[in-house]
Amino acid sequence: MKASKTKTGTDLIKLFQNKHDTNDIDYKAISKWAIENEFFEAKPITPEEQCEQLLRKTVKNAKRIDPKGRSVRIFGIPRVFFEGEMLTLSPVDMYVAKPDIAKTVFDANFDGMGNDTKRHSIEVDSYNDNNPYNEKLPLYNYVFNHLAEEARSDGQYDDSFDEDDFNDDEE
Repeated sequence: MKASKTKTGTDLIKLFQNKHDTNDIDYKAISKWAIENEFFEAKPITPEEQCEQLLRKTVKNAKRIDPKGRSVRIFGIPRVFFEGEMLTLSPVDMYVAKPDIAKTVFDANFDGMGNDTKRHSIEVDSYNDNNPYNEKLPLYNYVFNHLAEEARSDGQYDDSFDEDDFNDDEE
């Protein structure tokens, strides 16, 4: 059975850290080391696969400014549960999505925020229980209504952290 990409990546990070006695995660250094030592075998990526990756990234990140000056995502991905399984439907342009589809997208995003909150809470608790410093981080207040109201009033939110900002890809 083939390991998942996440498991493979985690194993590479841990191997590198152990070999180099570090806790740092230097993507370039780990990648170079893993390839040089044949811990990672990369298959060539076809132009079609490159294009599909670009399109998926675009659907996830593309934004436009609406008539009121608000930065909003262009595309949405409807997700529905059917017979206990989540199905991901084709992405839609949110500007022209029918209301039932738009609601499906926003409901899925809202449910995702709930899951993000659950993950955050579990991870903070785990850190508090297991960090080597015997320190406890404070409890977080997970009520975000004030943030939603603030965004409705001024149309702004901080979306400044974008992984793309840190990529050195040359176009």
